[in-house]
Amino acid sequence: MLDYKSTIKARSYLYLELKKAASLYLQGFSIDDIRQKALDENIFSLNSENRIKE
Repeated sequence: MLDYKSTIKARSYLYLELKKAASLYLQGFSIDDIRQKALDENIFSLNSENRIKE
């Protein structure tokens, strides 16, 4: 029998974050630039540093 894990329920869908990242990409930011911006400026307004790094 498999163990039940509710991790997926603890994570939000991140639709708005994906939309913001896509917008930045279309503005000319590279994926690395967006990743660095997310770490430095928390552009996705995430609560924890571990969550930001995901």
